[in-house]
Amino acid sequence: VSVTNEMMRGLGEDIEEECESHESGAGYGLKVKCEDRKKYFKKDWKSVNLRLAGRNEPVEVNISPSFWGDCRELRNKKIGKWLLDKRFAPWKKHNPPKFLMEPLRENVFSVHLLEEANEKNGIIVTAWSNKKYLNPIYLMSDSGARGSVDQIQQLAGMRALMAKPGGEIIETPIKSNFREGLTVLEYFSSTHGARKGLADTALKTANSGYLTRKLIDVAQNVIVTEHDCGTLQGITKNTAGGSEQIDVSLSQLIIGRTARD
Repeated sequence: VSVTNEMMRGLGEDIEEECESHESGAGYGLKVKCEDRKKYFKKDWKSVNLRLAGRNEPVEVNISPSFWGDCRELRNKKIGKWLLDKRFAPWKKHNPPKFLMEPLRENVFSVHLLEEANEKNGIIVTAWSNKKYLNPIYLMSDSGARGSVDQIQQLAGMRALMAKPGGEIIETPIKSNFREGLTVLEYFSSTHGARKGLADTALKTANSGYLTRKLIDVAQNVIVTEHDCGTLQGITKNTAGGSEQIDVSLSQLIIGRTARD
């Protein structure tokens, strides 16, 4: 089932309709000015030129199956939100996912679609952060000092899908990021996921400590009864240190070991 192509059908028409009708769309504060339609919209509909508020030069967007990637290239997250809602809601209403084996798990369709959108979004955010100038956030992530690409995506892209404390994925995604700010409902979903993360961390720590203690208790009961097992294999031991100075002597390194020959 090709979900993306179905949703992408009419993407250019949606943008054109929105530009012609008004400057603010769907409550997202969408501001796109199309002074001359022929100037911004090509006849073949392979690409669209939009003039965004606050930018002098028009931005060209290729109409392709990568739905969220095209929205991200507009450099305006609000357009992406509006398009996702406008294209996704009618498709879900008129095309119920009957291809799923379990009717009660219809949200699997939504989760699959939103995961794909989040992946496209992450690719664009990563490419954006890797500029020629020294971006401090990118440097911290790329050097491994602190943070990861996923965390940058939550700062600049979208938080995406969250999980309940029980492990189920919340079907409604968090489309905002920390820089823009979350709505009340998105904040509630975010706390659900955060609580689950804290609970899992605490349980893993306790479980790990218990297993480590158990392993030590088992190892203490192992008694070595033979002085020399008689194997023909062995390892070579040398003094540790530089050519002029010896840090660890050979006598210390071979304590508890038996000579092979």
